[in-house]
Amino acid sequence: MRKRALIIGGSLGGMIAAHLLRSVGWDAVVFERNADDLISRGAGLGTHQYLIDILGRIGIAFDDQVGVRVARVLCLDRAGTVVLAKDTVRVMSGWARLYGSLREILPAACYRLGHALVRVEADADGVTAVFADGMRERGDLLVGADGIRSTVRAQFLPDAQPVYAGYIAWRAMIDERDIPEKIRAEVCECYAFCDIEGEQCLGYPVPGRDNDTAAGRRAYN
Repeated sequence: MRKRALIIGGSLGGMIAAHLLRSVGWDAVVFERNADDLISRGAGLGTHQYLIDILGRIGIAFDDQVGVRVARVLCLDRAGTVVLAKDTVRVMSGWARLYGSLREILPAACYRLGHALVRVEADADGVTAVFADGMRERGDLLVGADGIRSTVRAQFLPDAQPVYAGYIAWRAMIDERDIPEKIRAEVCECYAFCDIEGEQCLGYPVPGRDNDTAAGRRAYN
């Protein structure tokens, strides 16, 4: 009989865990607390070799449809003057693009929305997840991938609490075509930083609506 894994949390981490477990023969089911699909959430994401390797193991091709390639990094001062420019090789993607790729190849029965975990009951033979609607699911393994306010972590590591890091991050994406042409020409093909006292601003192109990566139809994070 296949071993069964219960994955708590249906974002990128939860789905990656489910896919990797399924690739080695486990029956893995993802439980997401939100009742609505998460595809509209999140903003831009930079990629790295670890992510590329994991996607390859899962069977997702890392091609030009995954993100937008940038070849230069710019660092600007407060006035917009370039103080550093260097070559790079980076692919800038979007949370929704990666979420959609992971969700598409996960069988529908293995991704369940609207299941808020209440507690975990563990014994020598396995683990039971108890949900707010009274449903109980049995498995051999439970993975807590339910975010910064994790119900799983709160039960098993109650002293591990988030600590304010001292800053606020604002995230936004706009359509590339809505950026003034002069600014678009200067920064839209780059990974641009602006480091000033007490602040940092960064921007980069990402897949646009419907995950389009064609110039002029992308978004800017």
